[in-house]
Amino acid sequence: MFVAIVLVIIAIYYLFFQGHPSTSTGVYATNLTYYPNNSPITQEGKLVFIYVGAEYCPYCAAERWAIVMALSHFGNWSNLEPIYSAPPQIEPNYPNIPTYTFVNAIYKSDKIVFWEVELYNRYGNVSLQKMNSIEQQLFNTYDPSGGIPFISIGGIYFRIGSGVSPALFVGLSFQEVQQQINSKQGPIYQAVYQESQQLTNAILNVLNILSGHVILFYDNNFTMHTAFNLNSNKAYE
Repeated sequence: MFVAIVLVIIAIYYLFFQGHPSTSTGVYATNLTYYPNNSPITQEGKLVFIYVGAEYCPYCAAERWAIVMALSHFGNWSNLEPIYSAPPQIEPNYPNIPTYTFVNAIYKSDKIVFWEVELYNRYGNVSLQKMNSIEQQLFNTYDPSGGIPFISIGGIYFRIGSGVSPALFVGLSFQEVQQQINSKQGPIYQAVYQESQQLTNAILNVLNILSGHVILFYDNNFTMHTAFNLNSNKAYE
């Protein structure tokens, strides 16, 4: 009996911890970092928005709501699938945060190209997607500690960590979060909306740099629904 218990413990350890990726799950960060001297990263004339995260990560889970809201001002989403972040045996502080996964998501816009990387599944033991060379270069340069989520907006604005605290989502279902956001009331909506505003403003600033005279107006009438080519080889200065 003792030997069997030890073997079970060892199996759980290897499943949940030895297989867990080396990336950390970031922090709650309130501001984007601005690099005005960087050259904008574009693909076929469109701004490149990069997200690197993982399904197990509670900070990534919280941030995805704001990413979806912000990018919805400039294009349309499809195939957004609801998931939960890591369970309590892996993430005891902020377990089971309801969110979307970007693994099969499709984003279409005439202004923005969305490059998504979900590194691992919600248990952290299955690799899902890998960074391309540009994503890896930016990640290594601006996020040497390996924290996620990692966001690059045109290679000029960066976020390491989430602008939305995962603590707000603990104990809620996906439907409950969706209802709060659609009602435009409550602490989750306020946090997600404020972060989406930061992302949106950064996007507008980079679009202004690219075109010289972008004027876009938007409001908060938002409802949640359930090989690459660079114009320049110079990603940053």
